[in-house]
Amino acid sequence: MKKKKSKTKNEIIEGLILDVNEMSIQIPSKTLFTALQTEMETFTYEYNPKTRSVKYGHPNGLHDDTVLSLAICNYNRKTNKSLGTYAIMGKR
Repeated sequence: MKKKKSKTKNEIIEGLILDVNEMSIQIPSKTLFTALQTEMETFTYEYNPKTRSVKYGHPNGLHDDTVLSLAICNYNRKTNKSLGTYAIMGKR
């Protein structure tokens, strides 16, 4: 059995950013999922020019767990397309 390469947090977050920007997925409205919308609006990144690396996360005192959950779900949606069923636009 071939072993899958594990993805880093940054790769999973960047996949979510790309899919949101390309409208491959839709984010629930603020009325439907206030916590996610709030976290998406405050989600940040820091660039370190010395290491040329990016760190994604939340500002102090705030949370990012719904954003990370969505990113993981999105990653699994793309990598496990042949496993199980997925609801798309309310259809199966």
